[in-house]
Amino acid sequence: MNLEPDDLINGHLDACLSVDEQRALNDWLKQSPDNARRFALATLLHNRIQVEYQSLNATLDQLDSVRIATAPRSRATRRVAIFASAACLCLAAFLYLLTAENTTPTATAVAAFHELTMLSRESADRTYRVSFVDEQSQRAERNNAGPNRPKPPDGPAKEAMLYVRGGRQFVYSWKAAAGDFINGSDGTSSWSIRPDRPLEVNGDQMHFTGVLPAVNYLSPVLSFFDGQEKRLVADYNLELFHPDATTNLLVAVKKPDTKQGPRRIEIRINPTSQQLSEMRIYPETPDHRVTNYTRIQLISQDPLDGDWFTPGFHQQRHPSPAAGAAD
Repeated sequence: MNLEPDDLINGHLDACLSVDEQRALNDWLKQSPDNARRFALATLLHNRIQVEYQSLNATLDQLDSVRIATAPRSRATRRVAIFASAACLCLAAFLYLLTAENTTPTATAVAAFHELTMLSRESADRTYRVSFVDEQSQRAERNNAGPNRPKPPDGPAKEAMLYVRGGRQFVYSWKAAAGDFINGSDGTSSWSIRPDRPLEVNGDQMHFTGVLPAVNYLSPVLSFFDGQEKRLVADYNLELFHPDATTNLLVAVKKPDTKQGPRRIEIRINPTSQQLSEMRIYPETPDHRVTNYTRIQLISQDPLDGDWFTPGFHQQRHPSPAAGAAD
């Protein structure tokens, strides 16, 4: 069944599109800049309404918690609050839509981001190299080049590998002095292999994702829960740049009222394939002149083994201690 563009947009915002419908929406977005702008405006409005609706619910919850002497007065007060809040919600949405109509750069950036997120949910396998870059240390090493240059201090692994299938299956591995560490998820449960303890498996697919950089804002690479991409759109200001013919650069800068998350995210997109080629995540630091960041680079789209995202596949190659032997 062919759906109209508005139905596809609404289905995407409600996270209920099938794979074929998501692909149809993606094709429609590519047809013209007007389509992308229409989609972005709908997304911006949807996000704004959600924010206002959450605020309304919080207000009503507070009202319910207040005990009023007479029940009729309580019901009347609640009705007034509902009508007033609903009116404010409609007005805020209308004003926001008027504002968004004149925000073409932001709308284009939001559309590009959502298209990228939709592509990340395709079933193709992808392999990324994750590097932890300290530009200050790199400059110091270049300035002290020679046989007597100081060695970098010991610390956590400076590089890891991230393997992804679709939006929810991943394997994240890194090497340390103690051995190989591997965390993963098969889309329903998560698991961890360490050299110092037995295999751990958890029914929560996000239980072992704490090692991933900025996990709540990784939707261009991994989408663990429906609507995850909306968090970045709500918490960050997005802009789209075209530094050269081979790269589209999507920049997300944290809004002043956003408390959590990195201060800046840069996403480099291949304009031909519309695939993410590199993502840079800049942490929040007291001194923003410090340019440490995490770099996630796409290095391969070759198919991985069918069992790659199961713990058994990796446990055979990296056996962990037997159960009960880790104490």
